[in-house]
Amino acid sequence: LSPISPLAFAYFGSIRAAMGEFREAYRFAKIAKALSVKFGSNNEAAPMVCMLTTQILAYVEPVQSVVGFHEEGGSAAIASGYTNIGIYNLYLGAGLSLQTGRKLKSVINNYEKCGRLAKQHQHFHVLVCMMPPYRAALALVGAE
Repeated sequence: LSPISPLAFAYFGSIRAAMGEFREAYRFAKIAKALSVKFGSNNEAAPMVCMLTTQILAYVEPVQSVVGFHEEGGSAAIASGYTNIGIYNLYLGAGLSLQTGRKLKSVINNYEKCGRLAKQHQHFHVLVCMMPPYRAALALVGAE
């Protein structure tokens, strides 16, 4: 096994999921996640492993269990120089944190971090997509 091995398991799991074999896909996603933890979130494969496996894990596990993995994957991707993957992971994590009932202050912080990075790297489509739920979170705390 190598630091890239988790990526192979994640891709294979995604292929199995696309074929409708969710039990097998889940098994490979769990292996990919465990190997990613073993090799650390600083290796090149970690951000993409997070992106691929969270979608499979969320299909089987409670969605709340994958929010942190999106946040972790986003931070790892940014640190590794994969800003596109990082921004998308942060965007997905922020949306899921709102939908799963996390504390609104945390949700707002997640959207603001994602928004700063999206603006900095000119991901205007992410900014446009995140504005309605971000504004909804602000309205819920009475800030807008």
